[in-house]
Amino acid sequence: MGLRAVVTRSTAEQKVEAHEETEVYGMCRKGAAQACAAAGGFGTVSRQEIEVFVDGTLGAGGHATALLESCDIERYIGLDQDASALEISRRRLSKFEGRVEFVRSNFADMVNVLRRQNVDMVDGCLLDIGVSSMQLDTPQRGFSFMSEGPLDMRMNRDHGITAAEVVNTFDEGELGSIFRELGDEPRWRRMARSIAQFRENRPINTTFELTEALMGKNWASGNRPRGYPLKTHPATRVFQALRIYVNNELDSLEEVLPNTMELLRPGSGRLAVITFHSLEDRIVKHMFREGATLKGGVRDLTRRPICPSERELDENPRSRSAKLRVVERLASNEDPSLSKNKYDGEPGGTTEDLGSANKLRTCADTRGSYEANELRAARARTL
Repeated sequence: MGLRAVVTRSTAEQKVEAHEETEVYGMCRKGAAQACAAAGGFGTVSRQEIEVFVDGTLGAGGHATALLESCDIERYIGLDQDASALEISRRRLSKFEGRVEFVRSNFADMVNVLRRQNVDMVDGCLLDIGVSSMQLDTPQRGFSFMSEGPLDMRMNRDHGITAAEVVNTFDEGELGSIFRELGDEPRWRRMARSIAQFRENRPINTTFELTEALMGKNWASGNRPRGYPLKTHPATRVFQALRIYVNNELDSLEEVLPNTMELLRPGSGRLAVITFHSLEDRIVKHMFREGATLKGGVRDLTRRPICPSERELDENPRSRSAKLRVVERLASNEDPSLSKNKYDGEPGGTTEDLGSANKLRTCADTRGSYEANELRAARARTL
């Protein structure tokens, strides 16, 4: 089934099922391993060295398929907090039965998960941060302003506050701070004020209601009015900021990176991270650079990130902001100042096969009152 046929199907359920067979995941399969190889990643590790590999963001299994087909990985441990994604990946990876283990968990808890799996060292780890195309294209999840659905945005729907609770219970100042810090929204004051005024008359419960609150009825269907000059929908950054806040994405990223670098096998273990948002990429870059200054730390194999090629952008517009960075663990006694990096001086460039960027992600800076606001929203639900 071609991608064009999938787009024309009417229900979200059909779209999710069709994702397993479309060209979207074909791009993932051909892209993931080759992109990592271009960055000095897992595709270049000799087959016998890959005993344990951890995929912190398993999703629908596109990356896993690529890596398992191209490398002899003895044990592939896939984590994801989204139960529906795990169901799809189980079916998708059934041909690798005996080599793949599925765990429902946020990647921030990776160390504890691996401890329970009796793993204290890994040969490789892949993190593809944020929201997937499958989640964006499912209206019931509430991630996208392009289709109407409940304003949820939780990746794990079993706990946590929803985006609807945030926009209906947080005061105007708190909303403005979220939009400014997590979405880089230049009109954060106006957006927060619009929401506060709209909810005085009725609550905001759906994606279209939020879009209407932000931009008026002409935008409520998710479409851009004719003649509007901007390429990016004006609600994009607000939706992004809410999703990041609801899922506490930055804290998870900051927690997992140093822990994962310590888990890598000394002298050969590698960590690859795909990001979509500039603030998220900045966190990864700075943590990788900090790790590269420590004895027995890491070697940065991508001094500049690998980005999608023009061909990939044509095939997969959602990959436009994709950035891939890779580090390799130094030997336990290796001094980084004396360690020659054979990749020094190489530009990041592009790769023809960063098709795995289809699921690319966003994350930004979240600080301060997440826990307090979550408790307050829980209290508000009882009123």
